[in-house]
Amino acid sequence: MKNKDNNRNKYSLEEKIIKLQLKNKLQSSNLYLEHLYTKIKFYQKQLDMLTENKPLIFQKIKLKNYHQKTKEYDDIIKETYKKIDEEFKIIYEINKQIKN
Repeated sequence: MKNKDNNRNKYSLEEKIIKLQLKNKLQSSNLYLEHLYTKIKFYQKQLDMLTENKPLIFQKIKLKNYHQKTKEYDDIIKETYKKIDEEFKIIYEINKQIKN
């Protein structure tokens, strides 16, 4: 009888530890999401500043640099949104495991 109780307590303790680790991972994911959102805001501001100071058509070199920078910032923003999507998938899976 004691052996069954020990096993039950052992599994219960293991389950609690696993759930605690999952909750910890969930918190880390939320912090990472905040970081990604901040990164998007930053590059969006950079794009806004570039747009405000867009060179004139006859300024070929500056215009070329402008287009390179806007493409670079757009790519970074797109990649960051992909990372956010992946992180949401991870959070969803973690939540499923915590509820089980």
